[in-house]
Amino acid sequence: MTREHSLGYHLGRALRSHKKRSHRLMSDLGLHPGQTPIMFALWRQDGQVQKDLANSLHLTPPTLTVTLQRLEKAGLIVRKKDSADQRISRVYLTEPGWRLKEQVMQCIRETDAVSFRGFTPEEEELLLAFLDRVTDNLSEEE
Repeated sequence: MTREHSLGYHLGRALRSHKKRSHRLMSDLGLHPGQTPIMFALWRQDGQVQKDLANSLHLTPPTLTVTLQRLEKAGLIVRKKDSADQRISRVYLTEPGWRLKEQVMQCIRETDAVSFRGFTPEEEELLLAFLDRVTDNLSEEE
């Protein structure tokens, strides 16, 4: 099998191109690639315990701490001690952090629109369904 006939080759190329465009748009907003998953996690559930956030994102605590420090310096998050247990640190979005959500979502919509250029709506749905099936197949093997 040549690499051009390999699923991994095609997925990798598509993912690299998608990430490159997404990262460029996000950097225009002042977000670095590693910061975006943290922001999404906080948009879903603000005030998460720092340790839980690291676990859910599969990040080491030191990696998360450095990234949170950068987000804090940018004014997008604050860390506060838990009122019930001072040993626990919780992460909260600031108002600018919340306002950034719509801009990030717009970047995602733009990247998806470019990615699906020339596709019919049916083809988009089929591709997404096929990718879900590939993911499910591989997940069964874990």
